[in-house]
Amino acid sequence: MGLSTFDERAVYSVARLVVPADGTSLLPLVPAQTTDIRIDSILMGNRDGISHTVALLATIGGVLTKVGSFVIPAGQGTNGTPCLDLLAGVLPAAQVGWTLKPGDLLGVQLSVAVVATFDVPIQALGGTF
Repeated sequence: MGLSTFDERAVYSVARLVVPADGTSLLPLVPAQTTDIRIDSILMGNRDGISHTVALLATIGGVLTKVGSFVIPAGQGTNGTPCLDLLAGVLPAAQVGWTLKPGDLLGVQLSVAVVATFDVPIQALGGTF
């Protein structure tokens, strides 16, 4: 679905911090909703001292499936470096956003836990239609 066919009704935005206590659990960015949602970007930083491999998981055909993974280098999004877009890193270049139907889930999962006193900030942006 291209941007020209997306008739946004309301903005969808969610911010999360992945902290050491989250471990390697699935962290929902878009929990099951009652409306269609499209996520246009998932911006991520990494205030940890190590790089993190982040997997994007989504409901596909009713099954939670790994869409792809992306490495967020240590210190990304700090000291003048830009945050990285997880969607741009895992989706084909021609695909614009990720569309979720009612009941679908979209989340992330780190391969290793965040080191104590550090965090990984995440901001998912999109809209409902």
